[in-house]
Amino acid sequence: MNFSKKISELENNHLLRSRRVSNSPQTTRMVIDGSEVVNFCSNDYLSLASHPKVKEAFIKGVEKYGSGSGASHLVSGHSESHKLLEEPYQNLLGKRMLSYSHLDIVLILEFFQRSETKLSGHYKTS
Repeated sequence: MNFSKKISELENNHLLRSRRVSNSPQTTRMVIDGSEVVNFCSNDYLSLASHPKVKEAFIKGVEKYGSGSGASHLVSGHSESHKLLEEPYQNLLGKRMLSYSHLDIVLILEFFQRSETKLSGHYKTS
């Protein structure tokens, strides 16, 4: 297969995709390749990616636990942050929970510990 020819065909048919450079945080409005755009393709459904408390919690989590996700819980151990998040729900549901990634748990714990929003049982209260 002639890759140069295939690339040219894609380019000529306006089908060649290229990566764009994000010049801003993930929000509803972003700067991509130097132009402001409305972001309809984010997974940040709750607009928390740039929330100051989430960013602060992320930094504290990295300082405490590092940035690696580690291995399976059965291989490298079940983290304290997972245990703390799962315990109230295990008691409520009477069974073992499936876990999130290590840093997700750290973020969730730090966010709720620092905010006025508290977790109570299986629902949030203010």
